[in-house]
Amino acid sequence: MKLLNDPDFARALTAHYCSVMRQLCSDSENLSLNNVTVRFITFLLSNFKENEHINLRQHEIATVINCSVSSVSGIIASLVKERCIETEGIGLRITSISRLNTILEKNLKSR
Repeated sequence: MKLLNDPDFARALTAHYCSVMRQLCSDSENLSLNNVTVRFITFLLSNFKENEHINLRQHEIATVINCSVSSVSGIIASLVKERCIETEGIGLRITSISRLNTILEKNLKSR
């Protein structure tokens, strides 16, 4: 058995599973405590840079942040109106991280 014969592999595997479990705990906390707008903005800020094309469809984003496509569509429209993001074909682009952070802070304070 590889685990018994290779302690380095066993350590690396354990470290990987610990990392995955930490991420799962963080995700479940985020889903249970935060509204959809907070989850959406947090997802954008955690995974993408300003002006980077985000090649995801609305249903893919909805799956990641655990909400409906109509919720994602509404948030996107709101963030476009606030000039935080732009839509481009399939996907979108963050145009202002500072504006996203401002909206995020307002939503966090109002919970």
